[in-house]
Amino acid sequence: MKTFSLKMPSFEEELKNISENFNKNLSSVNELLEFDQTILQFCISHLEDLEEGLNKAGIKNPHLSVQKVIKALREIKLHGSTKIKYQTITNQSLVLTVSHFASAIHDLFKCCINHAFKNNLSDHLNNEELKFSVKELANIGSNLEDQIGEIITQKNSISFQDMKSIQRSFKNYFKYQIKKSDNVNNIIFGQACRHAIVHNGAKVDSSLLNQIKAAYPNELNKDLKDKEEIHFRNEELKIVMNSMKVYLDDLKNGMIKHWKSR
Repeated sequence: MKTFSLKMPSFEEELKNISENFNKNLSSVNELLEFDQTILQFCISHLEDLEEGLNKAGIKNPHLSVQKVIKALREIKLHGSTKIKYQTITNQSLVLTVSHFASAIHDLFKCCINHAFKNNLSDHLNNEELKFSVKELANIGSNLEDQIGEIITQKNSISFQDMKSIQRSFKNYFKYQIKKSDNVNNIIFGQACRHAIVHNGAKVDSSLLNQIKAAYPNELNKDLKDKEEIHFRNEELKIVMNSMKVYLDDLKNGMIKHWKSR
């Protein structure tokens, strides 16, 4: 009888999977952003098929022609006149994007903690003291190695929607310094706007304006004024998305290189 052993992914493979999953999630958000264009193209294609069918059947009645409708839909598709109707979609897509990013960084941090614990790579982790209830200890069971990342995250209430918290956590646990960059500033700007969209009805307030002071310079060039409503545009969101992809890839590659050099 053949026996099969389940090969566990390496540290590098785990980080790669996290990055790939994040990219897939961003692709889904992009599809949501372009849904009006998708629907318009669907309608145009079917109307073009209808017009072609009428012509092949020899029906030349101008009252039955759909050319005017096709032309109107093409104009809407070209000039994006539906966008103003769907600004809420872009704002909510920003909220979704920030959540996907936080989840990816969370997963990457847990993976790094687990790897550091198994390979004795973090003095800070080895010397950290945590308080547990008996029930918590029972829930952990014997599989501590694969749960230590989540335990550290929960016990320290680490926020992965705060760039300073992320930077501090990687520095403290892994002695890895994340450098400030325009990409970081773009992300901070997006995170601050996400918070206002979720918690303040998408209105700019003094709290948001104070938060984004730490986000300059950035590539968004978005001028926010107190009490105005936040309207993120597709191209602005894509700047934030790209910065998140670059940041995650740099962090992934940086951690691999950081520990290979030790």
